[in-house]
Amino acid sequence: MAEIKHLGIFSVAKISGVLYLIIGLIVGFIFALLSLLGMVAPGGAGMATAGLGGIALLIMTFFFAIFYGILGFIIGGLFAWLYNIAAAWVGGIEMEIRE
Repeated sequence: MAEIKHLGIFSVAKISGVLYLIIGLIVGFIFALLSLLGMVAPGGAGMATAGLGGIALLIMTFFFAIFYGILGFIIGGLFAWLYNIAAAWVGGIEMEIRE
């Protein structure tokens, strides 16, 4: 049985940041699509505002994804740091590895 005793803080932060960036892009595009559908729906402001609003939504989607990636990087690093402290006190996560 192998035990994870230490996590590389920067490596966990990098992976976490990239994963959160991807999640942020997916969620952002879904919200942007739903918002665009709401703009072009009958009874709203119509197609006149959909063009400019669509561009703003696309820019906002990318900013949201970048923000989410940065937040994931910070939280991933914090998690790895806290894991290292906890693993020193109570031991690491045990895993069985086959080769």
